[in-house]
Amino acid sequence: MKAEDIFASLLTTIDEAERRLGMRTMATSSPIALGAVRGALTQLRSVVEASVIALDDNDLRERADAHRLVADVASATLGIADDRALGAAHRVVGETHPMLVGDDPPATETVDAVAALERALISVTVSYRRLEQLETERRIEVYHQLVPASDVQVRTGLAQLIWDDVPNRVREAFLRGENAVSYRAYPNEEG
Repeated sequence: MKAEDIFASLLTTIDEAERRLGMRTMATSSPIALGAVRGALTQLRSVVEASVIALDDNDLRERADAHRLVADVASATLGIADDRALGAAHRVVGETHPMLVGDDPPATETVDAVAALERALISVTVSYRRLEQLETERRIEVYHQLVPASDVQVRTGLAQLIWDDVPNRVREAFLRGENAVSYRAYPNEEG
């Protein structure tokens, strides 16, 4: 079971506990004890919600890093203006999260950039390798080809991440004993 599913289940359980507590408040004469339980439930909800946001932030940060590398390739090799390259990268890889695409130029302004990037971009892979202690090496590789007859080129971005910055699904794999995790960000593994 994924951590996101566990947190969602916890929030549902907290909702049910608060609902039942509300019914008991009317039937009991011990408001101090019920107030303490209500306060504890409120604190628990805050912790769970903060954990959900933190999980989402790590994943978003990692996706943003991959998108920026794709945009760098678009800008450097295809001559796409920087202000349009990131928007084109988001559209090509299918990114829809509002925190990532919120400042993108309108789709009508990136049609040519998207078409050029779609022709050139072959794949984007992200790999994590567990290092000593709680550090992880992340490698983003953007494979691209300017014209079909040319050699495939790769742009690589390396970073060392501390445990808290590693996406949740990668941490879960490391906890299961895996020392390396890779996935294809483009074309999307689901399709």
